[in-house]
Amino acid sequence: MARLAKETPVGVLGAGAMGGGIAQVAARAGHPVVLADTSEAQLVKARDDFARALARDVEKGRLTSEQSSAIADRVAHVVRGPE
Repeated sequence: MARLAKETPVGVLGAGAMGGGIAQVAARAGHPVVLADTSEAQLVKARDDFARALARDVEKGRLTSEQSSAIADRVAHVVRGPE
């Protein structure tokens, strides 16, 4: 399987446990990510869960705060309903 270049954007539909996790993995790999869901509450939960995971990695010395911020900044959260 071919690898994606880091600048290749990744779109994830659905911010539940699976979608949020996929967005995290892609952002940690260096990709810009768009995480979309019809529920703003679900997007907030996904963003908060990711922030907690990043904070834990900073606490444990696996990431610097600058790296953590850069990873978090790669993810755009978009509320999108049916049209």
